[in-house]
Amino acid sequence: MAEKTRRTLLAAALVVAGLVMGLLISTYTEMAPQSFADKVPDFWDVPFVELEAKKDSLSGLSQYIEDQKRDLENFKSLLAAVAKRYFTTGWITDILREELDKLPLGKILFNPPTVMKVGKVERVEVRIAQNLEEDLTYALKGRGVPHIESVPVGSFMSVRLSGDDFEILPLNAEQQIITENTFTQWAWDVRPLKSGQRSLHLSVTVRVIIPDVGEEAKDHPVIDRVINVKINPIYSAGKLLQSQWKWLATTTIIPLILWRLNLYSRLKLYSYKRKNRKKRIK
Repeated sequence: MAEKTRRTLLAAALVVAGLVMGLLISTYTEMAPQSFADKVPDFWDVPFVELEAKKDSLSGLSQYIEDQKRDLENFKSLLAAVAKRYFTTGWITDILREELDKLPLGKILFNPPTVMKVGKVERVEVRIAQNLEEDLTYALKGRGVPHIESVPVGSFMSVRLSGDDFEILPLNAEQQIITENTFTQWAWDVRPLKSGQRSLHLSVTVRVIIPDVGEEAKDHPVIDRVINVKINPIYSAGKLLQSQWKWLATTTIIPLILWRLNLYSRLKLYSYKRKNRKKRIK
């Protein structure tokens, strides 16, 4: 008798739990998009007759409990997917943007030379520091005059140098960590390829990373510098010979060699005839 009562109470508790879960899911699916509502399993829709049949058998009841556990796991997975889809792009993004807005002001140094020569490599450097008292000019290798500006600084930053008609070789990783103890440096070897007024563009990006949440990036305004690139006749002539040597060989060098050989042959023939003429006179 006690065993029958216990089984009846357990079955009744399962029915109540299923009804409550069904009510929660029904309320949720009314608010969720149709694409997610279609994926909600119908585990709360259990016919009462089926439940009555299963409660008479202990094995049937155990199977029923296992089915409910499996359906509950499916429900948890569904909730996790919905949370990731709807909440991550909302309040988590707001948190990341708030962190970007709260970044402290640091300083950045940029030292491109104002005058360069075609083909001559120049060192260009960028240094970023969180500490406003940091000496960013110490042991610079580039000959350009350093310019220092204020910039929001985060723990992760990316710096990229670009420009048309320049050959730019990066000497550091584009993305680096900014520490509180000292500055972080980026350096490039820059070779102008054409003369005239040319521009270099410095792009700086700060990234905020929150573990188990996500990351957000913010681009600072691009820093532009106009470079006066002077003509380099020796470099330009060397590049011309390097790129057009086949054309020069076929149109100038080879004909010149053939002309010299022909001239040499004619002079030799003339000398031979002259010697023979002198012998005949004697």
